Amino acid sequence: NNSAGATTGTTVFEFDTAGNGVSGGNVAVTFSAADGASGALSRLVALANTADIAGTLSAATDGTARFTQNATTKTRMDIKNTVVASSAGTDGNAFNIIVDASASASIRQSGAGAFTVADLDLDPSSTAGVSFDGSGIPTGFNVDDISVDMVNGAADLNIDFNFGTVGQADGLVQFAAAYNPTFIDTDGAGFGQFSGVTIGEDGLVTALFENGDIRPVFKIPIATFPNPSGLGQNTGNIFTQTDFSGLFFLRTGGTGGAGKVQNSVLESSTVDIAKEFTNMITTQRAFSASAKILSTADEMLDELVRVKR
Repeated sequence: NNSAGATTGTTVFEFDTAGNGVSGGNVAVTFSAADGASGALSRLVALANTADIAGTLSAATDGTARFTQNATTKTRMDIKNTVVASSAGTDGNAFNIIVDASASASIRQSGAGAFTVADLDLDPSSTAGVSFDGSGIPTGFNVDDISVDMVNGAADLNIDFNFGTVGQADGLVQFAAAYNPTFIDTDGAGFGQFSGVTIGEDGLVTALFENGDIRPVFKIPIATFPNPSGLGQNTGNIFTQTDFSGLFFLRTGGTGGAGKVQNSVLESSTVDIAKEFTNMITTQRAFSASAKILSTADEMLDELVRVKR
């Protein structure tokens, strides 16, 4: 049976075990405009707590309501479908009640003709949301439809979100319009093959790469001794530690009395080649000059002997 939303009236309900309405009726619910929609819902809840009912209640202007007694408790009425009820309140203004409720939802009146739904859950059997993989690509969507029922006869408003395709990044973005990069800066380097090393005077070994990158990899220490003169000398400019030299200390090249590290220099080449060549040329020239002097002196003696004869 239906109620036309009269100012004051009584509607008689009776349902069979299949939830179908039958004529006659043995359960009466009284509706009053003075109580508003809140009073009507309260009476229906009280009815659900005392009877096993399932039926359809037509609102005065639009919408249908489906009420079913909860199977596990006798203190709650589940509203399975969206309910739109319209009635004239005591102030003469029309108001709507929009209920999208689950077992955990509740309805409260916050003012004359104003109702709110707390703890809204569109689908209690599943967890709403969007899941993503490790790279940020969506792997699944579980989002219910969102609808807004406008008041005062306005058309309903549907809100659509394009979450994209599962496995692809083609859905919602955070950009209002297309964009183009104006500046790109990199703080790294491309791949480069190892090309060589350099060694500084402090012993720092630096690796060189073809992409221009350099990377310090090691520092060669210099050993110093309290008494360098006490070192044992071996063949090939090799020295060994002795009791007279004392224990060695490792230092950075050029510090603490340690010598500097010479890059690309053989340890045995301690001779200044340029200086030695200069000295050799000087000596050779001096020898040539001396030989010339001796030759001249010999010629002078020969001439002197000849004149005497």
